[in-house]
Amino acid sequence: MVDYRGKIAEAWKIADAKASLSELVREAERAPQRIENRGREVAYVVGAEEYRRLTDQAEKASDVARLRRFLQLSADLRAAGGADIKLPERGSRPSPFTSDDSNSCQRPAARP
Repeated sequence: MVDYRGKIAEAWKIADAKASLSELVREAERAPQRIENRGREVAYVVGAEEYRRLTDQAEKASDVARLRRFLQLSADLRAAGGADIKLPERGSRPSPFTSDDSNSCQRPAARP
């Protein structure tokens, strides 16, 4: 595997990775490290910087995908003639700051 900087991922056998964990971690800072079990890829160890880059990329991709879905649904709704949204009529309601007897909300008493 080649990472985004063009560096080749090193291959480690599981036993070697366990025996040389410190070295594996140091190498992962330089480039992703591939761990194999009987010649089959089972895991990759990546440095913190690479991990942050990948998770930031995934987060941005999910935000973009969500926005695209919203925009597509909006376009579909407009193409179908739009929609009527029924809003309730505005009415007056009692203020919690008035001293009206019918209103149980009262201001706290001032401290001396």
